[in-house]
Amino acid sequence: MSARRVALQVRAIGSYTPRGRLSFAVFSTPQGRAEYGKRKSVVEPVFGIIKEVLKFRQFLLRGMKKAKGEWTLAYMAYNLKRMHIMQTS
Repeated sequence: MSARRVALQVRAIGSYTPRGRLSFAVFSTPQGRAEYGKRKSVVEPVFGIIKEVLKFRQFLLRGMKKAKGEWTLAYMAYNLKRMHIMQTS
């Protein structure tokens, strides 16, 4: 997909709000695209692992406070698992 086509899609989706216009301006620069691209290797795999390996696909409890508690347990489990792997290797 060409950069122009991606830019047009971004503009069509989020450029109507001030935040969307700012995002478009930042991601239009080569440095902004490079910075945003780091998410693929830093942040996104964590969510994928929590969903696939830990089987955490939906919240079982209702309400923001309870959902935050569930999420805290999920990422604590992920961190404990990583710590165990790092200690044994």
